[in-house]
Amino acid sequence: MKIGRNDPCHCGSEKKFKDCHGAFDKDKQWKKMAIYGGITIVVIWFILNIINADKGTNAPPGKVWSEEHGHYHDIQPSRTPIPPMPSDVQRSLNVPQPEGPTPEGKIWSTEHGHWHDITPISNPLSEPTSKNIPQPKGSVPKGKEWSSEHGHWHDINPPNNK
Repeated sequence: MKIGRNDPCHCGSEKKFKDCHGAFDKDKQWKKMAIYGGITIVVIWFILNIINADKGTNAPPGKVWSEEHGHYHDIQPSRTPIPPMPSDVQRSLNVPQPEGPTPEGKIWSTEHGHWHDITPISNPLSEPTSKNIPQPKGSVPKGKEWSSEHGHWHDINPPNNK
């Protein structure tokens, strides 16, 4: 026979079961834990949302927040962004080097329109190593030649007949 909530407790304390041993009902404990856990998760989410809410709105002067990279970038209003290109197309951009000092360990690529790392040469007297990257399958773009050393197409420079 099941003890009712309002029946005297079985331990002899003369209290009602609901006020004595019935207060520790296992189902109630899980319900309380679920409610407290849910409230805790909502509070943590709310706090994190407040902490991260200013990303991009309170940027340092001359900077803009990049969601893609998760950090600030310099604002370059004079430079127009270069649209992404399909992987099978190469072009010579001939972008001039931006004004200002050259970043340490970098060299400007007019062909690509951005800075490249300077690769240190361990022995200046040794021959440069060739990567020998194979030419991709398909037709050769007009006015281009494959550079196996660089792994991309270069413009064919016509000879000067002067």
